[in-house]
Amino acid sequence: MAEILDHGNPDDVLRFKEEQHKLSLQADEDLRNILSSYGGRSFFWDILSECGVYGSTHRGELTHETSFLEGKRKIGLWTMERMFTVDPNAYTLMRSEAEARTRARALEKEVNYHD
Repeated sequence: MAEILDHGNPDDVLRFKEEQHKLSLQADEDLRNILSSYGGRSFFWDILSECGVYGSTHRGELTHETSFLEGKRKIGLWTMERMFTVDPNAYTLMRSEAEARTRARALEKEVNYHD
């Protein structure tokens, strides 16, 4: 059962802040571990692509769709910010790997087309 935080008790507040800091450090380490693997970077690239971080979210009169797409984009931007915070080089590597996958798929299609 979770303890109740007494905001008037400096010891409780300090303990809470220390616990939050530990959780934040652990989350950073978890993300760093995920980004250290090819599969993790590939997965995050797919998420960023799905979030449409580089595209326009504006859909004219379709304000609900625009809002929905902007929400997806915000998650993508938040994800990128977290990635740059824990491993500034991961994005560059991830992009290079994604471009290599795209080239490989295009080459495979070309080879299969000529068969």
